Amino acid sequence: MTYSQRFEKKYLLNLKQYLYLKTYFLNFFKLDNFCKNGNYIVSSLYYDTKELKFYYEKEDGEKNRTKIRLRTYQNSKGLNLQGENMVNLEIKKRINQNVFKKRSLLNESVCKKFIQSPNFEFIQNYKTNALVEAAYISTINSLIPKIVVIYDREAYFSKICANVRLTFDHNLRYRIYNLTPNNISNTLSIIPEDYIIMELKYNTILPLFITKIIRNFDISQCTFSKYYISLEKSMRFSNLNYLNK
Repeated sequence: MTYSQRFEKKYLLNLKQYLYLKTYFLNFFKLDNFCKNGNYIVSSLYYDTKELKFYYEKEDGEKNRTKIRLRTYQNSKGLNLQGENMVNLEIKKRINQNVFKKRSLLNESVCKKFIQSPNFEFIQNYKTNALVEAAYISTINSLIPKIVVIYDREAYFSKICANVRLTFDHNLRYRIYNLTPNNISNTLSIIPEDYIIMELKYNTILPLFITKIIRNFDISQCTFSKYYISLEKSMRFSNLNYLNK
């Protein structure tokens, strides 16, 4: 599988902004098929180096960055929508404003073993380009699992423009132990529950009608990395607990 390319714009909304914007956007967008009950749960296990290379690349404002994660999509009851114990191995690259993503659907335990110890025979059996690149990145960086990030996603597709997607991410939370994306329990909040991350995802140019809606509501684009923010919060929380001992 080759990389899929897209652009992303993110916005941090309060509850009032979310409700107003959603009302306007519903005229132009339809609900994603995964959102049968209004939303679905996204759970991602992020990998990094012992020295937190990917974390500090974000902190230092590097224009070209890479992430590797195992991601699941679950319903409100925690049922994996792609099959029991299955995960998407995802490689996400950002080059300036361009976002590239490559993924493979695999069994979680098999995938974890592969990232810890890549081998050619496994790649031959599955014949997926995502594994080839994951093996390279893991080998040169000695990747380890760092944190699970979970949120409730409300997703829409444009009725008018193909390849334009709108998402609202609610209840962002994280966990730094029991590092499996198939477990969505025992988490801590990343941001207050009455704040929502809105994302617009598109392949070429953001349609003018969407730009006008954004402008009318006077909201500003932000650079919100769920991995970076959650890991930063977990480190602050750990330091606070240490100081209070």
